Amino acid sequence: MSQLKPSNVPQVLTITGLYSYYNPVWSSDSKSVYVLKNQNMEGAKMRIMRIDLSEDALSEKEVVKAFNQATISRDLDFARSLLKNHQEFIIPSNPHPVSYSIVKSGTENGRKYVDVEENWAYTANPYYQIKNVRYFLSSSEHGYLIDEMKDLPGGVEVGEQKDGSISIRKGAGNNTEETLIIKDSIPKELLPKGDYRIASLAYLPKQGQLVFVLQVLQDTAFNQPSSVKVIVYDSKEKSFTLKETVTELAGMKNIGVENIIVSPNGKFAALDLFSDDDKEFHTQVLVIDLEQGKNQFLYDKVANTIVEGTRTHYWDGDRLHFILTSNGQEMNYQWDAARGRLKQP
Repeated sequence: MSQLKPSNVPQVLTITGLYSYYNPVWSSDSKSVYVLKNQNMEGAKMRIMRIDLSEDALSEKEVVKAFNQATISRDLDFARSLLKNHQEFIIPSNPHPVSYSIVKSGTENGRKYVDVEENWAYTANPYYQIKNVRYFLSSSEHGYLIDEMKDLPGGVEVGEQKDGSISIRKGAGNNTEETLIIKDSIPKELLPKGDYRIASLAYLPKQGQLVFVLQVLQDTAFNQPSSVKVIVYDSKEKSFTLKETVTELAGMKNIGVENIIVSPNGKFAALDLFSDDDKEFHTQVLVIDLEQGKNQFLYDKVANTIVEGTRTHYWDGDRLHFILTSNGQEMNYQWDAARGRLKQP
């Protein structure tokens, strides 16, 4: 060391790659490794990552499931790693995927495929789309990779028209359009005295139901604070049913809705709600049982943790994946809506 001489050349730490990983720790069953993952860019947040170890490669369905979870999480790097030749791929901000379900798998002209029903939504706006997508896969030395994605016929697209009505397009190529509801068709007893609009919504094709959020707006003429009403329209019965009214959130008024996502079977809905009076602008998740009418805020189900905010992630069957913020840190949780149980994945 005594032979080393000071240099006038600036000393720079060079880091290669997109991410760095620190402090690996084995899980109790030695089947997983937990690491601190940090993106090599200024201002990036460090996260805990779990790496599951196995001698078996992922199956076709597991690859497609992981890809859909990555797109919902907006993890572009991981999503591209599941594509053959890491082909170019974009995850749009709006509309964006909110849930998925594996429909079937098989072989077409010697190529393996997995069919997926994907649900897409637009933040805080009345738009919802159900897409049927076929994923073609081929094997590689590291397991299966996705070669191609092809839209299948039979999708559904629901959205608001200029006159305020909600229409639906369905059939091959979404070329058959009909009006579901018009503003004047909503029963007056469900409407506020002042101004309002239809915000986030979701469509349940098997039930023929539209789940929509009526955003009651602040209207000084009627001394009306903003609030949220969740309503189900049954297109078969031509009926409207009020499922929930939210006028207060953690002691604060002026409630707004950011998002609504529905479980693949249509039994549960989860909403991201906020208060305009909240200076920190935290969202909180409300889960609604559309069949039984048992509604609950998830922050009430978390014990021994200071909950600053919660927000939806995606539905995996009846299990809602959501993000909890505590002391500025984000943690992943699961809510088993059918059993009423909370756990960390």
